[in-house]
Amino acid sequence: MKVIGFDVFGTLIDPGGIADALRPYAGGRTGELLAEWRRTQLEHAFRRAAMGRYLPFDRVTRAALDRALTACGVEVPEAGREQLVAGWTRLPAFDEAAPTLDALRAAGHRCVAFSNGTPGGLAALLAHAGLEAHLDDVLSVEAVGIFKPAPAARRAPGQRRGRRARRHLARVGQCLGRDRRACRRPPRRVGAARPGRGVRSVGGDAGPGGRRPVRADGGRAVQRRRHRLMRRFTDAAGQEWTVALSAGSYGSVTLMFARAGDTGVYWLALEATTSAEGQEMLARFSDDELRTRLEAAEAWVG
Repeated sequence: MKVIGFDVFGTLIDPGGIADALRPYAGGRTGELLAEWRRTQLEHAFRRAAMGRYLPFDRVTRAALDRALTACGVEVPEAGREQLVAGWTRLPAFDEAAPTLDALRAAGHRCVAFSNGTPGGLAALLAHAGLEAHLDDVLSVEAVGIFKPAPAARRAPGQRRGRRARRHLARVGQCLGRDRRACRRPPRRVGAARPGRGVRSVGGDAGPGGRRPVRADGGRAVQRRRHRLMRRFTDAAGQEWTVALSAGSYGSVTLMFARAGDTGVYWLALEATTSAEGQEMLARFSDDELRTRLEAAEAWVG
């Protein structure tokens, strides 16, 4: 038996479902506003993970909405903004979600939702989407007070389930909800194991010629993890920085820089087209390369 942890937003649940709530305000610019909101939401979470400053996900979502509305020039009254944030608890599941969870559980695996969302928000969301009965457990990063992809957040499911479960934990990322060709490639975070051995996680959306996908029958689909989402380095003055990769659902790949003990955050667009490509680049960068990119980064205002 393996414990398989699923990201929620973009994996089990379709964030695009919020478009209907946005349309009365944004009209023909709904797609643009949705993309900007989701991108900013992810960047805010990465920013706070890099700084170690936790804020409940619904408040991060509200801050991201305010910034997205300003960027897109769309007006929404205060009451409407809170209703839009609440809409994240009423999103639909991807069509493949429930059948895939059922197939994995029928094969003897335990399926766990693991998300940046708050416990209350996740409970309401998964109940609304009809996935509550298809999961064995629901875990929130709120218990550790830091967002994914921070290592402390990623370790949380195994810590909750104990030492034995940590050796058999698989993390599954964004595959459900993609078109069929894309789903032939492995998810963003995948794990599998050889018989009798522990699970390894695999990073990033595979590019052309990608790796074998996860199978509902529990078949093997892994290689060693090569990608990195966060790194630490020192600048020329010897001050420590954290750099995090922010890969949005709509193609934006950004480096977020945060200095230890400082609230300021800086960002720089990365010349990558996929999360996997960005993770590989971040893993290859030397500290000198990171210092050069830090010098070119701009102050984040959000």
